[in-house]
Amino acid sequence: MDKDGKFSCSRIVNVEFAIPLSISPNPATNVLTIKGPGNDNSVLRIVDANGKIVNSIQASNDILN
Repeated sequence: MDKDGKFSCSRIVNVEFAIPLSISPNPATNVLTIKGPGNDNSVLRIVDANGKIVNSIQASNDILN
């Protein structure tokens, strides 16, 4: 909601990845599952709405908390 008490919704944009990638559920509350072809050189970066990197991890089959 804006300072003037009004709000508007953003339009939905279809995002296409160069590699097959699955992210679920959307929206997430406590758990986010990301599946895709990874290798030892892959890095996953999670950013907030302001573009700040919240977490950066090396790709693996591990479960992160």
